[in-house]
Amino acid sequence: MRNKKFKLYSYSSDIEFMKAVIGEVLSGITVVIKADTNDKGIENPLLRYIKSEEITEANKYHFSKDRINHVVSRGIVNCFYKTLENKKINEIEWKRSDNNKPKIDNSYGIAFNISHTGGCVFAGFSKGKIGVDVEKINHKFKYGELLNNVFTDREIKFIGEDAVEFYTFWVVKEAYLKAIGDGLIRNPKEIEITNISDELIKIRDEKNDSPTIFRKVNIENKYVGAVCVMEEK
Repeated sequence: MRNKKFKLYSYSSDIEFMKAVIGEVLSGITVVIKADTNDKGIENPLLRYIKSEEITEANKYHFSKDRINHVVSRGIVNCFYKTLENKKINEIEWKRSDNNKPKIDNSYGIAFNISHTGGCVFAGFSKGKIGVDVEKINHKFKYGELLNNVFTDREIKFIGEDAVEFYTFWVVKEAYLKAIGDGLIRNPKEIEITNISDELIKIRDEKNDSPTIFRKVNIENKYVGAVCVMEEK
């Protein structure tokens, strides 16, 4: 497995920040922008990158935290492609792949993926197919009933009674499924995580043998995330 460069940045509303991110993605680096949506007013600078219909969609959410996550994730992605292509916001068109994965056509072949949880947004950009996932760690969550539906016997043994391990395995598997575009279409037990550490993550999938690059992210022991990028054979 080749070592693909990966960088994680905290969101900044400075347009020079986004230009720098774009430069790195174009050079072949996978970049994930992390936004702390607990920061009061973080969504305000991003409203200029949100279409009116996206505001309408955001307002459908009952809880303000969900509305903010929607605006922030959409705003970051729209800002990225607006700056990349030098387009107007109304010219940025969100589409869906055959497997319902969000995409935005562009002349550089840059793919994106987003994920959000309570207080945190991930927006990932890469020249390869990309999937990202982030979850807030809840040590009180009773995940036992989910194990047999999502994980193999070997994975369950690895997870044990460790909530952090549960969330880590969850986000790795979710990021992989999002990267290949299958999402909830596939049975998650068809994919098995065979090794997981800070340095290396291996996954077995009999239906797909494309080279896969993973990165695991732990944020202040409050959130765990994963990034998966599919490389061309």
